[in-house]
Amino acid sequence: EDEDEDEDEEDEEEEEESDSELSESDDEDEDLEGYPKSVPGRRRSNKWNRRNERGETPLHRACIEGDLKRVRLYLDQGHPVNPRDYCGWTPLHEAANHGHLEIARLLLARGAARD
Repeated sequence: EDEDEDEDEEDEEEEEESDSELSESDDEDEDLEGYPKSVPGRRRSNKWNRRNERGETPLHRACIEGDLKRVRLYLDQGHPVNPRDYCGWTPLHEAANHGHLEIARLLLARGAARD
């Protein structure tokens, strides 16, 4: 019986560990609230394809809000640098328009298009 109890405890610990792994990714999903899971007309869907009603990606929003930490996080995680919203604006346009110079410099250093 002691062995069965030990196995049950190990199973519970494994479940707790997997729950904590899931909760870490929940933070990412919170940042993406308000964005549909995919873009119409695209077959492949991933978190960076999510756009709001203006066609803004999570990176656009972070640039608009001046959130350097989130911009850096998204770029480090592989967010494309040059997506265009429905008006043709890139995250660099948004950062410059809103006066977020440090974000604009980071985007340029990461290969943002200058047009």
